[in-house]
Amino acid sequence: MFTNWDELPLTLGVKEVSEVTGYGQARIRELCRAKRIPCIRLGRAFRIPRDSLRRWLEAEAERAVEK
Repeated sequence: MFTNWDELPLTLGVKEVSEVTGYGQARIRELCRAKRIPCIRLGRAFRIPRDSLRRWLEAEAERAVEK
């Protein structure tokens, strides 16, 4: 497990994103397929850029506060 955002690799797989966010792996794949989370498709695998994930999480948190 990572203790610092900067320790994360530049791109993360579904499993790592699941560990960081607490979402299930199926939900992460669903968000990627729906293009609701920034990701790169490499064959059948999804890779999520670390910095894009952070911005997405911050935007989601802001939306949740606005509701």
